[in-house]
Amino acid sequence: MPRFSQLSIFAGRNYLVTTHHGDLKPLDDIFQLCKQSDQQRQALMGKSPGYLLHSIVDALVDDLLQILKKIIANLAILVPII
Repeated sequence: MPRFSQLSIFAGRNYLVTTHHGDLKPLDDIFQLCKQSDQQRQALMGKSPGYLLHSIVDALVDDLLQILKKIIANLAILVPII
């Protein structure tokens, strides 16, 4: 079951700070990836705060699309198509 969470983003010319309450698996996955791989960290964080923000939002939207697909599939089972 999806859980609600809140994400705050503070961005400036040379920085990007995020803070969140609740479980945001895509954000946690990005963080773990950056901790494990210098190459991935450089690819995400070495360009600009805007690029990193785009990557974070992209991962969150992809996750939401997966949740929506599951909801639609469950609705299709529950509601017969007329």
